[in-house]
Amino acid sequence: MNAVNIGGKPVGDGHPCYVVAEIGINHNGDIDIARRLIDVSADAGCDAVKFQKRTVEVVYTPEELAKPRENPFGATNGDLKRALEFDEDAYRAIDDHCRKRGLAWFASCWDEASVEFIERFDPPAYKIASASLTDDNLLRHTKATGKPIILSTGMSTMDQVDRAVEVLGRDGLVILHACSTYPAHYEELNLRVIPVLQSRFGVPIGYSGHETGLPSSAATIALGACMVERHVTLDRSMWGSDQAASLEPNGITRLVRDIRLIETALGDGVKRLLDREVPVMEKLRRVDGPPPQHRLSPILADPGRAIDAVLMDVDGVLTDGGVWWGPDGAEWKRFSFADIMGVSRGRAAGLIFGLVSGEDSPLVDRFAAKLGIEDVYKGCKDKAAAVRAFAAARGIPLARICFVGDDINDLAAMAIAGLSAAPADAQPAALAVAKVKLTRPGGHGAVRELIESLVGPL
Repeated sequence: MNAVNIGGKPVGDGHPCYVVAEIGINHNGDIDIARRLIDVSADAGCDAVKFQKRTVEVVYTPEELAKPRENPFGATNGDLKRALEFDEDAYRAIDDHCRKRGLAWFASCWDEASVEFIERFDPPAYKIASASLTDDNLLRHTKATGKPIILSTGMSTMDQVDRAVEVLGRDGLVILHACSTYPAHYEELNLRVIPVLQSRFGVPIGYSGHETGLPSSAATIALGACMVERHVTLDRSMWGSDQAASLEPNGITRLVRDIRLIETALGDGVKRLLDREVPVMEKLRRVDGPPPQHRLSPILADPGRAIDAVLMDVDGVLTDGGVWWGPDGAEWKRFSFADIMGVSRGRAAGLIFGLVSGEDSPLVDRFAAKLGIEDVYKGCKDKAAAVRAFAAARGIPLARICFVGDDINDLAAMAIAGLSAAPADAQPAALAVAKVKLTRPGGHGAVRELIESLVGPL
C-alpha cells in the first residue's frame, strides 16, 4: 500500500494517523466562529480542518429551497442554505488563518462549480461527501484537479463503493468508512468494515465518525485506520443540524491525545523482553527459559561494520517532525518512549550517542537531557563538519560512526559516516543514500529499530 501525501504529510500504514477536524457548516455563516474552530483544531493537534462548499442553486431544487424552515436567517430552507455559504473573501480569511496556525484545510465540494471555486486556493486534497459518492460526473471533475481524494462511504453499498473507486482510480485515494446517521448509534458503526476495505482496495483506509463519544473513533486506530475525521463545534447546544454529532474543544483534544497514545501502545509487533520486565521476571519466575537469540539485520551482520557511535538528527528522526503549541505558546514535539528504551539499550551495550540538529532550540537540549546524551551539536549549517568534530573529540574513526538522517540537509553527514540510516518516512533523497532503510517512521520507534539491529533486541 502506497502512502498518500496530503500537504507534505504521508497518510498510510506506518505513518501517524492524519486527524481531520470537520468544521463543515458548524460556523453558522460566521467567519469569527470559523477562526475560533480553526484555533480549537490547531490547539488539539489536528492535521487539517475541512469545510463544505455548495452552489446552492445547483445542489437544491427551487422547490426544496422554497420549503418553510424556521432558522436564524429567515423563514425558508433557502434562507438557511445561502447563509451557510462563505464567499471568496471569507475563504481568503480561512486560508490565511490556517496558514498562520500551520493547519492544512480543504473542503467537500458538492458540485462542479464548487470544485472550481475551492481550486482557487490550491487545497492539498479534496473530500467526496458520502452523499456525493454516486455522482460520477462530480467524481471525475474532482479527480481532474490531480489532487489526492478522500472518499467517504456512508449511506452506500459495497457495489456503490466499488463503482466510485472505479471512477476515481486508486492512485492518491483515501477511503473513509462512515455511518451517515446524526448522531450515529454505536450499534450502527460496524467498525469491522475498516479491515474489509483495506483488503478489498489496497489504499489507505480511515474513519469519518458521527457518533457522540470518543472510544469508537479511537478504536479505529487498532483496526488500521490511517485517517480519522470528526466534526468539531464550540458548543454542542449551538443551533445547527451537525452540532449534536460534533466534538467540543475538550473532546477533540482528548481524541487526538488518545489516538497518539494508542499509536504508541500498538508498538511494532515484535515480541521482546523489556528492560523494565527484567526485575519482575527475576522476582516471580521460578524456571528460566532458553536465552534470547539475537539476529542482526543482514547489512549489519558483517563484523567489519562494527559501530561505536550513533549520531542522529532530531526532527524527523527522534520526532515525527510535527510541531504543537501549548496554551502558553510553548513549542511541543512528540517522540516515542520506544526510542528512549532503544538508546538505553545501546548505551548499555557500549554505544555512544550524539545529536546533530539544524535547529538552535531549547527542545534539542531537553531531548538530550531526557536521553542522557552529552554530545549535542545545535544550529548546524554543516552537519558533516559536526560529525567530523565529534569523531575528533571522541577519537572514533568515521568508519565506526552511524548517522541517522531524514532530509537533504543530512546527506553530507550520511555520506561520510561509516553507516547511514533513515526512517521509513524520510525524504526520498535520504532514503536513496541510506545503507539501512528502517521500517519504522521517525518519532515512532525508528531509533530503537536501528539500535536493536546493531546490538540485538531488548
